[in-house]
Amino acid sequence: FRQPAHPEMGAYVDRMKGLLEEVPDPNTKVTLALALLQYCLFRADIGLAATLMEKISPLMQSDEIAPLNKVFWWSRCGYVHYLDVDYARGHAALDQAQSIATANGLGFTEMLTTFFRMLLRLTEQDLNNFEPFVRSIVSLSRPGPRLDAVYLNYAMGLLASNTCA
Repeated sequence: FRQPAHPEMGAYVDRMKGLLEEVPDPNTKVTLALALLQYCLFRADIGLAATLMEKISPLMQSDEIAPLNKVFWWSRCGYVHYLDVDYARGHAALDQAQSIATANGLGFTEMLTTFFRMLLRLTEQDLNNFEPFVRSIVSLSRPGPRLDAVYLNYAMGLLASNTCA
């Protein structure tokens, strides 16, 4: 799904949509939807993302859905809302993700939600609330994971470009 222009991608996406209808297990359904949602983000296909969110978000009320799936779902929804310039819904989705993570001891997901929160605050030009998220990313960053380095470098670059005006 990281190559949205691949000639066979349309067939893969159609197959995934079909599986969403066929798969009875709700966690598998959410996992499939997360993969499709990531594809939507690579393609900036907000329409398909909105359709997926409308279909899958009600499942998040079920105790059958694993907390980690819920955290990833709401985090991705928050990012979709950010891209769709629906900041209030973005904040609400990220609040939901963080609340579930905290309640279930999933602290390792905090980097993801913090990064998306930082982007929202910056886009809203809310620098007073943007900078604390950058500081959080600095403190959450671990030396091993490459993705932490990506988040850290991106955050520090955004901070530098928005404080050197």
